[in-house]
Formats: sequence, C-alpha cells, structure tokens
Amino acid sequence: MLVLDPLKKNNLKIASKLLKYGYLVAFPTETVYGVGCVYDNFNAYKKLNILKKRSENKPYTFMLSKFSDINKYAIFSNKKIKKFLKKILPGPITVILPAKKSVPSNLICNKTIGIRIPKCKIILKIIDFINKAILAPSLNISGQKPLNSIDEIKKNFDNQIKAIVKTNTILSDKASTIITFENDKIRVLRHGKISSSVLERIYDNT
Repeated sequence: MLVLDPLKKNNLKIASKLLKYGYLVAFPTETVYGVGCVYDNFNAYKKLNILKKRSENKPYTFMLSKFSDINKYAIFSNKKIKKFLKKILPGPITVILPAKKSVPSNLICNKTIGIRIPKCKIILKIIDFINKAILAPSLNISGQKPLNSIDEIKKNFDNQIKAIVKTNTILSDKASTIITFENDKIRVLRHGKISSSVLERIYDNT
C-alpha cells in the first residue's frame, strides 16, 4: 500500500490516477477515513463490496466536489430543498435524493442515491482531478468501527487498497449525518457530526 503525503507535489494526482485505473484508494474526510473508487467502474465496485463485506443491495454514497455536480446524478424534489442544501454543503452531511435514470442500477436503492460533498480540501482536489463522482464509504468492514489509524488500515487492508492519502489532522470519530426528505420535512436516518435540531432549524428558516 502506497502512503501518499498530500503536501508533496503530484501525490493527489497519483491518487486520482489510481482511482481512474480502477484501484481502491483510502483518503481523509472531515469525519473519518473513507475508501473509494470511481462510480462507473463495475470491477472496482465489486472490489469495494469485497473489502467492506457488504451486500450488493446496499448502495454507496456518491462523493462530489462541487454543488453543481449534483445535477449529474440526482434530482432536487423542489426549490426549497436545493436552497437548503446550498446552505449546508459542503459539510459532514449525506443527503438522500431521487436518482437520475443515467445512474447505474446497481448503485440505486428505491430510486434514490446518497450525495455527499465533504469539507476536506484533500479529497475535493482528488475528485476535481478525476472529474466524476466516487463511491466513498467509511473505511471499515460493514457494521464495524471505522479505522482512523494508518497502521490499523495497513494491518487490515494492505492487500486490498492500492494507496492511502495521509493527513495530520485529527479526524472525528463520528460519521456524516444522513438525511432524507419526507412530506416536506427532514428525516434523519443516521445521527452524526451535525445534530438534527441544527439541520431542522436551518431547513425551517429556508
């Protein structure tokens, strides 16, 4: 497993090229370490399922670098939701939205997908270099605690991950908050770094 220092020239471009070639790469977010692959490489997607020990009927979040890219993969149900999401993204939020028909069927659940735009310059730059969404779950076996130590990651996934982009920032032990919208109200599916009360207040004032 390559350990890439993001401060060294071209290392983020190396990470993006590995992702383009179908390898799995680990990287920091503003919450926990993630592991990802480009969304439209089915072989890489299968590698991710094997690493996570995750069933294929449980889709992954689409991680993007720009708000405008949401339109490539998902649909805003109404103007209020779009305006609200502009207020809270980027940040440690995953939002469930209706998927566009162009999204591969294996990545859709109940006609929806998860969208995330993290507040982490490292992964945002990598996604910019790729210029397409990546599938980016937390770095762990499904149901287990995410790993935030490079030594632990090497020990557990050395043969499955091609590279890891390290960080000197202390990562959070909380994953992103997952939200959806029902009957023009926010519904929190997973409590994370941002509380439901804060999100509800912002949404109500939108």
